[in-house]
Amino acid sequence: MIVNVRMLAFMDGELRPVDVPDAQVRSDTQSMLEQVYYFGQNDFQPVPKRCSVSIGDVALLNGKFYIVRTCGWAEISPRDLEAYEKLDVRDRGWSEYVGRGDSHLTT
Repeated sequence: MIVNVRMLAFMDGELRPVDVPDAQVRSDTQSMLEQVYYFGQNDFQPVPKRCSVSIGDVALLNGKFYIVRTCGWAEISPRDLEAYEKLDVRDRGWSEYVGRGDSHLTT
């Protein structure tokens, strides 16, 4: 299963396709997102000219957006994603969207 991740933490929103092997596909969302994070690491699935999936990157899974947080993943609304994208890239890693400070996102 291919899951597209928008590289917003260290890149400028380029897509990184993460190929989760069929044997590792999970039915519950959080477990599947953990597989996306694992297989999104260049140690396991190198992609030329792309960073590993990192805190602040956003995956599209089953029609919903999920952001990598300091601990796990959280769903992010299209409106919040738009606001997050408008932040300077240097500020994204310190924002509420990734778990630094108060957040209204759901895990």
